[in-house]
Amino acid sequence: MIFEGIFLSPPVLLQKAKDQLGEFVKADQTLRAKTAQNRQPARDKWQVPDLGALKLNWDTALDTRKKRMGVGIVVRNHDGEVLLTKCMVQDHITDPTIAEAIAARASVELVRQLGFQSVIFEGDSLVVVKALSSEDRCWSQFGMLIEETKIILRSCGSWEVCHIRRAANEVAHRISKLALTLNETHVWEESVPLCIREIVMAERPL
Repeated sequence: MIFEGIFLSPPVLLQKAKDQLGEFVKADQTLRAKTAQNRQPARDKWQVPDLGALKLNWDTALDTRKKRMGVGIVVRNHDGEVLLTKCMVQDHITDPTIAEAIAARASVELVRQLGFQSVIFEGDSLVVVKALSSEDRCWSQFGMLIEETKIILRSCGSWEVCHIRRAANEVAHRISKLALTLNETHVWEESVPLCIREIVMAERPL
């Protein structure tokens, strides 16, 4: 039999095929191990960023009856101190993923406007976080929002987009629920709304 331009007997050819299959399986196992090692599970508890970095958390709340969404944003430093909180509302939104994509874009735009550098963006929508982290174009119904956000991110400094669980995103979630009770955008600088003061203090490092 001919293999790679060389005549080989069937037993030799069979052994060569077995060897190559073994190498393929080994390489596949190595790749799977590295992928599993690099896949970090979403955290259940909020953690402060590294020294010199900032962490922005965003979340949304929906009022399906009024077809309104609320956005909550909080920016904290490595000491867990709140630098800024923001809440805003938008009407005619009922889809949770679209709401999260809108909130992500608002968060990134806020960072660009304020000139913050070295920012970690955290949200609890895995779909949106994966779309923002992907180099591929997003073709979903919220794809335009994702692509607009990616463009804004390119004009920011050092950044990272991470997924966390709702339990680790409670401050932003409470702000988003507060937004539904308000009729306009509110911003608190170096202060926090009463509804999140207790949890902000609890999440600060000892």
